Amino acid sequence: MDAITKANLSQFVTANGVETSNEDQQFESFSSYCVLSSVFEDSFDLELISTGSGDDCGIDALAIVVNGALVTDPEQVQDILDNNKYLDVQFFFIQSTTSSSFEGAKINTFFFGIEDFFKESPALPSNSAMNNARKIRQALYERAASFKRGNPDIFCYYASTGSWSAPQHTVAIIAAFKDRLQATNLLDNVSIDMLDAKALQKMYRSTQNGLKAEITIQNVLTLPPISGVDQAYLGYIPAVEYLKLITDEHSNIRKTVFYDNVRDFQGENKVNAKIATTLASDSKAEFIIRNNGVTVVAKGLTRTGDKFALTDFQIVNGCQTSHVLFSNSGVLDGSVSIPIRIVATESDEVTRGVIEATNSQTEVSDEQLRSLSDFQKTLEEHFATYDSDHRLYYERRSKQYASNLDIEKTRIVGIPSQIKSFGAIFLGDPHRAGRYFATLRKIHEDQLFRSDDKPETYYTSAYAHYRLEFLFRNNLLPVQYKAVRWLLLMTMRALIAKTVTVPPMNSGQIKKLCDKINTAMWNQEQAVNIFTDAIGIVQAAFTKTNRALDRDVARSQDATEVVVDELKLVLFPAT
Repeated sequence: MDAITKANLSQFVTANGVETSNEDQQFESFSSYCVLSSVFEDSFDLELISTGSGDDCGIDALAIVVNGALVTDPEQVQDILDNNKYLDVQFFFIQSTTSSSFEGAKINTFFFGIEDFFKESPALPSNSAMNNARKIRQALYERAASFKRGNPDIFCYYASTGSWSAPQHTVAIIAAFKDRLQATNLLDNVSIDMLDAKALQKMYRSTQNGLKAEITIQNVLTLPPISGVDQAYLGYIPAVEYLKLITDEHSNIRKTVFYDNVRDFQGENKVNAKIATTLASDSKAEFIIRNNGVTVVAKGLTRTGDKFALTDFQIVNGCQTSHVLFSNSGVLDGSVSIPIRIVATESDEVTRGVIEATNSQTEVSDEQLRSLSDFQKTLEEHFATYDSDHRLYYERRSKQYASNLDIEKTRIVGIPSQIKSFGAIFLGDPHRAGRYFATLRKIHEDQLFRSDDKPETYYTSAYAHYRLEFLFRNNLLPVQYKAVRWLLLMTMRALIAKTVTVPPMNSGQIKKLCDKINTAMWNQEQAVNIFTDAIGIVQAAFTKTNRALDRDVARSQDATEVVVDELKLVLFPAT
């Protein structure tokens, strides 16, 4: 391994809290991180895509991405379909070796494992991670009628520490493999990349950059100076050009650029269905006069002629329009344009004002308008009040801390992770926390990020989740109980509170409870003891009701109910 790759690997291991000292396993995680960081702009758990060792079919990592979200269990597929009314599927396969050579035999093994994955009757023995991935694949293809933008795409990466010189024999192996995959008629685009040391170094450097995009707007008006605004433009942009702003290099929609939007994508409701109908009609050129357009707020903006380079940006108005354009990209052509406003500002006050003004004509309350602006800023500032080992970093904007190499990535809390931990601990909904986070967000829309919520509840739930993952990662708790992690978090809260009920999120009682939970979680030994007790309660509940200790079971409402029943027996024993 060359000195630069070794230095990058060392930095990655430290920043991401990789505990193993095995260099081969470290390099596997490093390669997966380099590949998938461009797919997931939020932080993600590498363990969720690792296929483990032994019976892994020659595959180190496998990520199944549906509508831009990582899918880790079959039930998520229906959740996503229910929310979006369509499926856009991508498979990512990664194999890594610290060897400096690209060996044909190892590459063939990797390719054979991928082909076997798509067979109805696989020939290779497989472990639980691979079996779960095959169940997800089956759930997806059973809903193939909802593949709105075509069959799934596949991306295959073989990573090595050497140099790729494209030897003729190996190139022929790759071409034959690609032909066989396409002949299955199960996939659309097949991409195969041999990643050498230089390619990995380039990819790793890109993970340290903030969110960026470049678009061309030929028809634009520069607005006059505005207090607090660095630059502002008004114009219109071809829809196909606008897609560059909301999609990544793998053609996934960038979910993170809509976090400052008041409402998440509402699926194919009447308004969105009408937009889609217009795009599919002979009147598609009228789209520009029928649509209010989109508003983009960026922290950084550089203009060179008609090219606009944006960094750290958000689509603060136009979430519905953007998603409908994306899902109907196949019918877009040069006749479809969209009105666009671009505002470059460092001021959070200006950003909030833009969000309120551009959403003022929708049926949204003042509280909702501020829920993802003022309150998100409040959370970021509240998280910053803790120091030392208690410090977490609330990432209210995508890749907000990407360039800060001193921050341990496991301490960064993205909005999806925050919603899951808060939902599991304080909303009594651990069975949904492990599924598609948008479902949890939609169900509890009126209970999340309310302006009068105590910010302590969000920090406390995030830190408890961080502590639990730390204990699993360091083998201080049996790793098989990761399958019920969200149930453990709910149980932990009940044990500390000595009740299954939760005080109001704006009350003094909830702040006192958060203080108790923080004190316990900040003390590693105490945290181990509490979570060990929680494990005992969850295990007892599952044993009594003949439930298996796996993720599928843990994601049912019945699982939450039986654990709550067991908690009541422990907390309030019959006298």
